[in-house]
Amino acid sequence: DPAGIISMFPEEEQQRQIAEAFHQNVGNLDSPAMKEAALKDLMLNIKRLSLTRQDRESNDFNDIKRIRSELEQLEKVRIDLQEIE
Repeated sequence: DPAGIISMFPEEEQQRQIAEAFHQNVGNLDSPAMKEAALKDLMLNIKRLSLTRQDRESNDFNDIKRIRSELEQLEKVRIDLQEIE
């Protein structure tokens, strides 16, 4: 449920970014592999926004360390739709 996911983010700017991501036109992608890659990319973007928000809000050193480690790992994940075509 996109609305449920969007409402999990308290800041209006974050909600706008998530809504924008959901409105990407996945339906025009040609192959199932491209659609799957686009959806995975969308989920990575949502995860990145969530971790960024957690990083800003946390005061616990161990949480911040874990969050930043997750963000680093997330940055290593790349989905190139051009390679899938």
